[in-house]
Amino acid sequence: MKSRAFATSRDLGDPEGELEDNTAVHQALLDELNGHAAADGWAGTTVTQYLIMCDQVSITVVPGPAFAAIDDLRQAYLRYRKAAAAENDNHNQGRLI
Repeated sequence: MKSRAFATSRDLGDPEGELEDNTAVHQALLDELNGHAAADGWAGTTVTQYLIMCDQVSITVVPGPAFAAIDDLRQAYLRYRKAAAAENDNHNQGRLI
């Protein structure tokens, strides 16, 4: 079971900007996710995915030991940026058959 929240670039201003610039919007998304999780009886949430695609932000959570906080989301954001950079590097590699 998982839960997901979305925000558009209009909500965030600049989705590629630093997460600190958008703390209030991201906190609102986390609050929404954590609220739904609590209503469903979850003991907590863990952020498993943070994506920026087509001017939208997507946050996915699964049941966890405690409710996710903004610092947990910041860690997910850093993992997203690292994965995006690695994927970009891989696209620049040629392969011989």
